[in-house]
Amino acid sequence: MHKKIDPQTKELYLQKKGEYKEKIKELVQKKKELLSTDNKDELIKINEKIKRYKILYKNKDPNLIHFKDDYNFDNIFEIDNYNLWYSNKAKHALKDINLGIKKNKVTALIGPSGCGKSTFIRSLNRMHDLTDGVSKTGSIFFLSKNIYSKTLPELELRSKVGMVFQKPTPFSLSIYENIAYALKSHGIKDKIKIDQIVKESLEGAALW
Repeated sequence: MHKKIDPQTKELYLQKKGEYKEKIKELVQKKKELLSTDNKDELIKINEKIKRYKILYKNKDPNLIHFKDDYNFDNIFEIDNYNLWYSNKAKHALKDINLGIKKNKVTALIGPSGCGKSTFIRSLNRMHDLTDGVSKTGSIFFLSKNIYSKTLPELELRSKVGMVFQKPTPFSLSIYENIAYALKSHGIKDKIKIDQIVKESLEGAALW
């Protein structure tokens, strides 16, 4: 079921599409001018920007548009007005988060227990999709793609945005499904083979 698009969002979507198209034209022209120079570093940057603007331009869902005036290409993540609730909106865990996370840099989230650090980090690779009663608004962009876009499946996202937990944390699935999850993520579909590997893994851990 598609989310209803209000007229204001549609108007902004069309406006942004026009802006992205003009940006692409401008960058392509700049690239042509640079081709006659030896400035390879600048060419690499221009090519990356063209690629990222094309991703933004190709978005076909107005509800997944990037609302900021300009996209910061130094950021690997761009978070726009992100909100998250637990327990069917009984608990507002993250409120109006706006943040850019730069690539090739170390970013630390500091705060008291229960302030939403883990909730925010789990949002970056859609781990909350596995939790009942969670709802969210706003946008999270990873390399110019909205992480909720159909063109970026959650398994592909999680293969690029990994997580190391403080303690081993299983998904909210059965023991079998927790072990089989990684196998399925790596393209193993044969149920007999999956059953065999799950059994061997549990036997190796003395849990079978």
